[in-house]
Formats: sequence, C-alpha cells, structure tokens
Amino acid sequence: MPSNLLLYEKDNNLLLKALRENPEYTKILDRAVDMNLIVLVPATVTLEAMKITTDFVQSHLITTNPVKTSQFVSVNGVRGLFSSMRDSLTVLSPPPQGEAFDFFRQPADLFAGNSKLLGSMVIPAH
Repeated sequence: MPSNLLLYEKDNNLLLKALRENPEYTKILDRAVDMNLIVLVPATVTLEAMKITTDFVQSHLITTNPVKTSQFVSVNGVRGLFSSMRDSLTVLSPPPQGEAFDFFRQPADLFAGNSKLLGSMVIPAH
C-alpha cells in the first residue's frame, strides 16, 4: 500500500534521518528551504550501505531551470535531466572537480548559455 510505503520511508530513510538528526545537515536544509530547493530522496533500498555525507546531501538538493524544468542542478554542481514523466532522472555530469562551484547565484544563471555541461540542451535565460 503506497501510504504504508511513504510512512516507512519517512521514518526509516537514511537521508531523511540524517537531515532530521545531524545539526550540520539541518542547517543546510534550512537554507535549502529558504531558497525553495527540492530535496531528491532516494528510496531506502537504494541507500543500503551508503554513507550520508555533506557532499551526498548537497547533491540531493536541487533547483530546476525556470525555462526548462526538466533540467536541474544541485547545490554542489551535479547536473541532470528529469524524464518526461518525472519518475526518473539522468545525471549528465558529476560535481565539478578542482574548481569552485557557486550555486548561490540567481538560479537562471546556473543554466546560462555559457554552461559547457548542458551544452545544446541549455536554454539561455533572458
């Protein structure tokens, strides 16, 4: 039954537990709420033996492209696309390595035409 599954996930999901119980992650989540970010919550079964870290949390806090909402970028720079039914996603690129990623700019700037990571799929902000 879906409602039982949702209750189970709410109580047992490792990411949700970490967001509730770890003060560092709670601060990150508070900022995410202020910015209207989306939390991607993987199913509990996919998190078995997974260590929840700051990078993991940041890669699951996203904003979508205001012009093309199937595109997303996470707080630490993971870029991807949602499927047309919004029931799955594809990661296009991992977080940038060796360079600072400035997530906390205007969301439209995250998807500007000069982004190499989304290439021709990016719709420039106007």
